[in-house]
Parts: sequence; structure tokens; C-alpha cells
Amino acid sequence: MLQCAKIAADMRNSLLLVIFGELVCLLSCNADKVARLEKQNQDLASKLEAVSKAANLELQQKCAKGAEDAFKTSGLSGSGSGFTNHYNTQLNRCFVYMTSLGSSTKGLVISAFVYDAFEGKSYGEYDQFSDGRCYCNIIISNEDSTCRSLKEFEKAMKPYME
Repeated sequence: MLQCAKIAADMRNSLLLVIFGELVCLLSCNADKVARLEKQNQDLASKLEAVSKAANLELQQKCAKGAEDAFKTSGLSGSGSGFTNHYNTQLNRCFVYMTSLGSSTKGLVISAFVYDAFEGKSYGEYDQFSDGRCYCNIIISNEDSTCRSLKEFEKAMKPYME
């Protein structure tokens, strides 16, 4: 009887060793698969980042061209005028900030405008006259608001131009 118990214990130990060996093999195989998948994931993330950078650069170039075209057609091409542009990735919009120094029957006028370069939508307009008067219209989410200085206007337009 003792001999049978010893044989049964040896068989149980052998069976446990076989099961343990199979588990080690499975875990080892899964670890290799996980490592391979992690490497593929890193490679795909790198490729996606490169494609995103290239697409963003292309959008910035299109924005610069669109802003230049918008400026040329604005009629502000005098010596006291200029523009800057910014492609806002969060809003997926190209903004152009145009400035002009001109004159009217009441003296000098400093003007600033922010537009969507492609849609032509106005986001804000500012005029400061030499007699101290100013006109300011800021359009945010279809709500108009006003400002009292160029500094306030630029502060309101800053989220679009960053």
C-alpha cells in the first residue's frame, strides 16, 4: 500500500511538473507576443506622429497662403499695413490678423481685424481714431461684445492667434 502511495505521489509530482512546464512555456510565448505588440505599437505611434507633423505643416503652409490672399484682397496693402496668420489646430481654422494705419477726414486711424482666412468670417474689428474715439466689435460664438482699447482687443483675439 505504501508502494502505491509513493507511485501516486510521484505521478502527481510528475504531472505537476509537466503542467508547470506548460505554464512557463505559455507565459514565455505570451511575453514574446506582448513585447512584439508593444514594439509594433511604438512604431505605429512614431509613424502617426510623423504623419501628423507633416499634415500640420501642410495646413500651416495653406494657412499662410490663404492669409496672404485674404490680405491682398482686403484693400489694406498700403505702407502702414500688415498681417500675421496662425493655424489654430484646436479650432481647425486659419486666422489672419490684419493691421492698418490710414487716414480719414477726421485724422489718423489705426485699424485691426481678425478673420478666418478661408471663410472670411470676422472675429473682431477695431478702429482707433486720432481724436480718441474708437470702434471695437468682438464676435465670439455669435455674441457681440466691445472693448475700449487695442490692448483689450488683442487680449480677446489672443485665443484664436495662439
